[in-house]
Amino acid sequence: MSWLLWLLACSTAPDFDAVGPGPFHEGEPSITSVEWGCELDDMEWTFEVETEQWTGAGWIRMAKSAAYSELHRLPSVEAAGDGSTDRLRLTLNVAQDWRAATSGRSTAWRCRDEGVLTYMITVYSTDGEAVTDCRTWGADTSMWTRITGAHDCQTQLEGTEPIGDTGE
Repeated sequence: MSWLLWLLACSTAPDFDAVGPGPFHEGEPSITSVEWGCELDDMEWTFEVETEQWTGAGWIRMAKSAAYSELHRLPSVEAAGDGSTDRLRLTLNVAQDWRAATSGRSTAWRCRDEGVLTYMITVYSTDGEAVTDCRTWGADTSMWTRITGAHDCQTQLEGTEPIGDTGE
């Protein structure tokens, strides 16, 4: 047993700097795809975002007017081990009573509201401090300038057709 300790004491510690920085956090997270929709049969909304680089999570905002908007955290559900990609996903049940909507769990918005809502997704740096990318779409994307705390997102989501059956 003592020979094993002697051998370990004489070995050289690995040089982690020689490996190089690798793909970990080589840039700020950027959105590569967004899928969203509301399933009428299940009465639930789904938002899924894929990014290059790891994120510090993300947020989805849904609003019908500047007077009422909802904010829900988009948690990471599948981050690549090498830090190169992240996938964020959130499913929200439609609340039976709009007053009972709970951030991150349920929403006041019904599937039929899909066409009158405005949406914004933001993703954050790995420390969760800074917005690094965003997408907005929907009925009135200018409303974010009138909502306190909303990010000033100018990047329109291309191909805004929702996934799922919205009951239209």
